[in-house]
Amino acid sequence: MGTVQRVTRNAVLLNVARIISTLGKFFLLIYVARVLGEAVLGQFTFAIIFTSFFAIVISLGMDDLLVREVARDTNASRKYLGNIAVLRLLLSLAVMVVIVISINVMNYPADTRLAVYIFGGYIVFTAFSFMFRANFRAFERMEWDALLEAMEAVVTTVVGLIVILSGYGLVALSLTFLGASILSAAIAFIVSAWKFTLPRIEVDWEFWKTTVMKAVPFSVFALFILYPRVDTILLSTLKGDAVVGEYNAAYQIVIAFSPLVMNFMIALVPLLSRYFVSGQTMLTFAYEKSVKYLVMVGFPTSMGAMVLAPRIIPFLYGDGYGNSVLALQILAWNCVLLAMSRPMFYVLGAINRQGTCAVITLAAFALAIGMNYLVIPAWSYVGSGATTLVTGVFVAAAAWYATSRYGFPLRLPRLIVKPMIASLAMGAVLYLTTALADINLVLLIAIGTVSYLASLYLVRGFSSDDWFLLRQALRIRSKAQPAQPPEARASDLEPESVR
Repeated sequence: MGTVQRVTRNAVLLNVARIISTLGKFFLLIYVARVLGEAVLGQFTFAIIFTSFFAIVISLGMDDLLVREVARDTNASRKYLGNIAVLRLLLSLAVMVVIVISINVMNYPADTRLAVYIFGGYIVFTAFSFMFRANFRAFERMEWDALLEAMEAVVTTVVGLIVILSGYGLVALSLTFLGASILSAAIAFIVSAWKFTLPRIEVDWEFWKTTVMKAVPFSVFALFILYPRVDTILLSTLKGDAVVGEYNAAYQIVIAFSPLVMNFMIALVPLLSRYFVSGQTMLTFAYEKSVKYLVMVGFPTSMGAMVLAPRIIPFLYGDGYGNSVLALQILAWNCVLLAMSRPMFYVLGAINRQGTCAVITLAAFALAIGMNYLVIPAWSYVGSGATTLVTGVFVAAAAWYATSRYGFPLRLPRLIVKPMIASLAMGAVLYLTTALADINLVLLIAIGTVSYLASLYLVRGFSSDDWFLLRQALRIRSKAQPAQPPEARASDLEPESVR
């Protein structure tokens, strides 16, 4: 299987699994919002996000390091898994103690505290599941990662819906997530031992020292995902559960875009790591194309969510979430910012500049905390949404500067102009359509998609390189270009422009 086909296959598998996972959990959250109300939704999302910050300490970026190092040398798999497993167990015990102490100091109600304890257990088992799944990605066997992701999502969604419809509340729903994570971790271990690597449990202090020093900067990827969610914790503290529920009703729609970006980049990480060693020209090419394609999806997603927010929120949550409309219109633009910045971070990691990622993300984290403390008392969730966009712009600008400084400049304006023009045209079509007629939301989304693709085609958004890569991904050969033997190309990812 060629490089383009392998990357495409892995990206498709991961995205199909993540779509199943995202839709399943999103559907579950809609039921939480509709049946249990915005206050319980606020408690539920708070428990998830609060414990997610502690999950960073358990993983310490070691999963990403494992992917990079094992992708370069698969023989290192047993040693990495064995040592990381022991270290992860010790970190999990310490983190659980800190979670219990901190949530009690914050003086939350008993049911919120119990939900936090349960999600503490959830992040522990999820961390072990992710460790094995990282090993699958290092071997570029993403089908196992995708299968586990989809399986856990289905179990969580089905059992969670049964729990809600049976009249149970926050605690029982939290236990559903814990049970699914235990099942996922157990299956991940079995698959790893059966198909890939049986961990060699050991305590190699020197290996621990060097691994942690290399891995900690990788934890920036997790913090990069989570730092915008600090607003949920601050909103919970300063404004209460109902505001958190309304804000997160909108945020969950935006979050649904994140897995597409992440899985696309996860499929590319082993390739980027190898190209840094063997061919930096191809790394530059893959980097530019990843930003271009993600921005092509990010711009219309942001525009469509903003224009259609007054239709999306009532359709999903009913009439009791009017404040979520404005929140979605603001937060929607985080999609395109994420599409730009995420590839930059993965490239910095692939070229061993994860320390730079850490500096950028920590600065963004500090900016998010400071701005939220200033704006939430006066502007509530509107201020939080605006803060998310400001920090997103800062991260994208800083990451673009860093990748350029380290020898991988990106002509960003050239990549975003045509998708932006096509998205503006799509937004105008949707605005006029909704103003003139009362049309079904699904039909509106279809109209927006067609108008965007037509506009993108008219402004020549796709180059000859893009069509070449599409034929490679689909294994379609042009009649004017007969099939070539493998040795005829330096890389089957390499179009004329980079040969």
